[in-house]
Amino acid sequence: MGDPQVWWRMPGESVLWRLVAGQGEDAFVFAPFDEGPRLHLKGRAEVASYPEVGEVNAAGATFELEDQLSREAYTSAIGESLKAIAAGAFEKVVVSRHSLEESEASPEAVFAAKCEQYPDAFVYLWDHPDTGVWLGATPELLVGSTEVPGQWQTVSLAGTLRLAEQSDWTEKERAEQAVVTEYIARRLSATGASDLAMSLSEDVRYGDISHLQTRIRFSVDADLLTLAEALHPTPAVAGKPLAVALDYIRKVEPVSRRYYSGYLGWMKGETLGALFVNLRCMWWTPRGVVAFAGAGIVKGSDPDLEWLETEAKLDSIRNALSSDGAPSGSHLL
Repeated sequence: MGDPQVWWRMPGESVLWRLVAGQGEDAFVFAPFDEGPRLHLKGRAEVASYPEVGEVNAAGATFELEDQLSREAYTSAIGESLKAIAAGAFEKVVVSRHSLEESEASPEAVFAAKCEQYPDAFVYLWDHPDTGVWLGATPELLVGSTEVPGQWQTVSLAGTLRLAEQSDWTEKERAEQAVVTEYIARRLSATGASDLAMSLSEDVRYGDISHLQTRIRFSVDADLLTLAEALHPTPAVAGKPLAVALDYIRKVEPVSRRYYSGYLGWMKGETLGALFVNLRCMWWTPRGVVAFAGAGIVKGSDPDLEWLETEAKLDSIRNALSSDGAPSGSHLL
């Protein structure tokens, strides 16, 4: 295995970045969902070109990988989750699954394709001897600094609309997103945050699906990682109440999420940067490329529709696995 390396593209920007490990004020953070080490690669961020095929270790790190859930097993798990909700065990839980994909596409080519497909997402390619190769294009900001010291931004992102099958939001999706918004506001207040300003909920499109998003700005004297740990994991990826939901997830999900639905991103010092929730991601393993997706289960959820939701999310990940080269044109995004 080689030295750790990472490339990324910020949402809405055209410049590609790479971290040169060593001396410098910059860092790239890669944190797991629940269990495992939070990796902190330090160095200097510099403008980069697309990585060439062969620059990362596409064979990946060696880990045991349990079999993926069938449709029947996944919908059965959701049915059990609904029974637990009806019994008052928790209000919401996110049940995830993985899909093992056969693909000869290189991580470098898939990264370039994702940068073109999702200009408003945070797109990254991470290669580390302790984790193997991970790649994603996530739409969800966990927390980020603004141009004014002590002022921050985050989002409440939840609810999924499959644009080909559904034309408007239902009360179920709006209630799911409201749970996340209320949780974030409460956690921020616990950190001493003030001047909370929330936007009206808005649609955020990601390929063929859409999510509900509320943008939140606030003020607090804190560092970026402290705020990230105060917020993560939100009910958008775990559930409510958090401790009960986490315990349930460990029991019902046969595969550890590892770094899926954890958080990652760029920092400069302790108070500048942006961290994102690790969604729409994939992991290269010796057995194939593993894609992850989950669905938020609340009262009124339909197991078959939740399966279709995860399929739509997985399709948005799979769609670049046939890529065999970098995009045409300039090497800089």
